[in-house]
Amino acid sequence: MTDQMVITLSVKLISGFIAAFISVLLWSKTRDGAWLTMVIGVVFLYLGTLMEVLESFGFIGTDIVKLGDISLLPLVFGTLPFIFFAVGMFAFLLRIRKF
Repeated sequence: MTDQMVITLSVKLISGFIAAFISVLLWSKTRDGAWLTMVIGVVFLYLGTLMEVLESFGFIGTDIVKLGDISLLPLVFGTLPFIFFAVGMFAFLLRIRKF
């Protein structure tokens, strides 16, 4: 593993942890459904980063669950956060009804 990869993964882990922690604190104060889906999206982004770190150190393999030739874990952790973000934004739009 190169120094650049170590620095990149470290920065992603630290900033992801901070974002996940603050988003959980924010949701606990607002108790809003739209924010809940945004928090879940941030948490899944952080879990994707953790999976990337564990894979790079050789603790887990992402080819555990496959559908044909496609590894599902990177696909799930790569797309699920953005699905939750989209649902959260749509829920917010429905609540304010200004679209």
